[in-house]
Amino acid sequence: MFNKDYQIVDASNGVICLTGVLRLPSPGAYDAPFAPIYKKIQSEEFSTFVLDVTDLVFLNSAGLTALAQLIIYCREHTIPLTLKGKKGVPWHEKSISRSLARLWKEMIVELV
Repeated sequence: MFNKDYQIVDASNGVICLTGVLRLPSPGAYDAPFAPIYKKIQSEEFSTFVLDVTDLVFLNSAGLTALAQLIIYCREHTIPLTLKGKKGVPWHEKSISRSLARLWKEMIVELV
């Protein structure tokens, strides 16, 4: 999915990349942009799933809530998930490695 501010790209092999700036007004506003991610997860095409946000510069609190809901969905359906972020990006280090990682101890968090 392409937007002037962000992209959600299916990089194949079970990897989806989020890039740019995501600042939608509410968690529900993320339903449409995140729909391809859920579709990919539900397809069961891959045994593991990677969400790569290393090039996602900004994600607002509504987006963090939507991302948390995605993690909880994977946890509830026992879908192996790796969340990749980038060292040195403050929201990655704080929100991914501290907050989101607590939602599911089986999720792999990689800050590269």
